Amino acid sequence: MFFVASHASQHVAVGNDAVPGTAKKPATFPVEYTDAVFVPSEIFGDQVEALLSTTASRSLLDDSYRQHLGKSTGQENVKLFGLLKTDLYQAPELKILSDEPHVFHAADSIGCVNLENLRGPSGHDKLRIVLARDFLRTQILYLNFDEGLAQLRTQTDMKQPHIERIEMRNGNPNVVVTIAEDDLTGLIVDTGFNGNLQLELEYYHQLVQRRRIVSTNKGASVSQTATGVSLKLSSAQGILKCLQLGPHKFHNVRVSSGTRNCIGTRFLAKFLVELDVAHLEARFLPSQRIGLADLRDRSGLGIERENGKTVVRHPPDDSSGENATICKGDEVLRINDIEVSQMPLAKLRVLLCEPGADVSLLIRRDQTDRTVKLRLSNEPDPFPATAPYEFLESGADFDQ
Repeated sequence: MFFVASHASQHVAVGNDAVPGTAKKPATFPVEYTDAVFVPSEIFGDQVEALLSTTASRSLLDDSYRQHLGKSTGQENVKLFGLLKTDLYQAPELKILSDEPHVFHAADSIGCVNLENLRGPSGHDKLRIVLARDFLRTQILYLNFDEGLAQLRTQTDMKQPHIERIEMRNGNPNVVVTIAEDDLTGLIVDTGFNGNLQLELEYYHQLVQRRRIVSTNKGASVSQTATGVSLKLSSAQGILKCLQLGPHKFHNVRVSSGTRNCIGTRFLAKFLVELDVAHLEARFLPSQRIGLADLRDRSGLGIERENGKTVVRHPPDDSSGENATICKGDEVLRINDIEVSQMPLAKLRVLLCEPGADVSLLIRRDQTDRTVKLRLSNEPDPFPATAPYEFLESGADFDQ
């Protein structure tokens, strides 16, 4: 799980208008609710992936890839990749691999950083560019996780949606929700975060003390790199008793602690969503997932990604010693014959959510591979979603 923070460079007005003559219909590409929003793209014939992050203010290009492009195109020292100021470069043309070719200018200028810290945890080894709000300023991002698609639109196509005003707070787009019945809280809408709901560590523990959150584990910590890219490693997790977005009220919401208050793609998947950054509007319609309870990882292994490897952090209590079946630090290579190294963690954990299911794990320890059989917990969920969702048409419960 991860998210992209705003780049530290001085903001410069940028544009992303489509090249004249390109198709007017929306650029459509696949998305999954267990993953952040990645855009299959092409730059000078290279097929790459772009992370579409609503929390980054400036689009970013992988620096080593910029150098590669400069050499491969013979334009290393000309304007296309010439230094403009500090770390800003002329942005390359971007073709989104959609049902039809759609060519965009990601930005008039682009920052360059090392994106390796995102490639490893995300499992997207072709990630070369982060598309930020400078890219979205003339586009409307539409997310439909029911159909597994996203679109870049130039005008809204929603019929009678619930509209939330986007508030820019500390440079990030927020929507205001009601937490635990009485706290009005801004949540960052982060398409680069594949989690559900994350709350700042101090606020998270305040809600635990107020018995608004029931903790399911104590968790570890969160780290931030010096490049301006923040990476969520591990955190405390729990169940928030209630969250309300406009007329939509959710019970027993899975939440983690972190560096910010934000919602990611797993929460957004409860809706059909249009994010209109230019007009500071977020538009919502209920999706097929809106009344479903949040999935629970029933393996108990605490699988995390570390230095590009998928590793066990919380082995079973009866696992100890060199002959133990599963130990802390073991690398998970496959689950049920599905390779997991290139799979987002949130998607991986879906494989471990079926109560009582038998799963097969290929584990590597000290360069030795072994297959381990694991039966997932069949215990009743201590936080059953007896009333996971309510639509409040009117009344005091709906804050207009």
